[in-house]
Amino acid sequence: MRQRRWIEFLKDYDCEIQYEPGKANVVADALSWQPGKGMILAYLQVQPYVIDEVKGEQASIGVTPFEALYGRRCRLPIHWEEPGDKRILGSEIVKETTEKIKLVHENLRVARSRQKSYADQRRSALKFDEGDFVFLKVSPSKGTTRFRVKGKLKPRFIDPFEVLERIGEVAYRLALPPSFTEVHDMFYVSMLRKYVHDPTHVIEFEPLEIDKDLAT
Repeated sequence: MRQRRWIEFLKDYDCEIQYEPGKANVVADALSWQPGKGMILAYLQVQPYVIDEVKGEQASIGVTPFEALYGRRCRLPIHWEEPGDKRILGSEIVKETTEKIKLVHENLRVARSRQKSYADQRRSALKFDEGDFVFLKVSPSKGTTRFRVKGKLKPRFIDPFEVLERIGEVAYRLALPPSFTEVHDMFYVSMLRKYVHDPTHVIEFEPLEIDKDLAT
């Protein structure tokens, strides 16, 4: 009975029906037990008259359905414009890109100028006179080797030292104690902090050891 049902369905098609008995027909026989599966294949096939109708509609309106619906051509990797339009479009892209680059450069210039003015307001050039006293900054990584200043909680600046003379624009010579004979007496201005004399300020000097094996 199942075969007769399929014969009635396929009789209108130009095809040849071959019946394979036994195990050779297991798959086809199993599919025949599932109702409605055979109709799916029939619906998925594009009928010739449908293609003719689509082509006829496109020819009558002169555009594709996508262009008729959205008002523009479908975007594809292939450029469909004429060569003349390409040149016009190319010049517009170059002009637009150039304007954007100029805008970026201008914004960078304004931002750089703003940062410079902000930094200049916060930055003050340190200048010391002969006879002034300054603190000497100890680097956390070098302090343990040069000045034997150990411990994370140790002060970052040691002593106040007297300024003997100015060397150039950014360096000063300090009066170091005899125990600092292994340390060069000239320091960059960024390593110094001015000491403001306060009579109530009592400084407790801690003994500093110099590593004599270091020549700096």
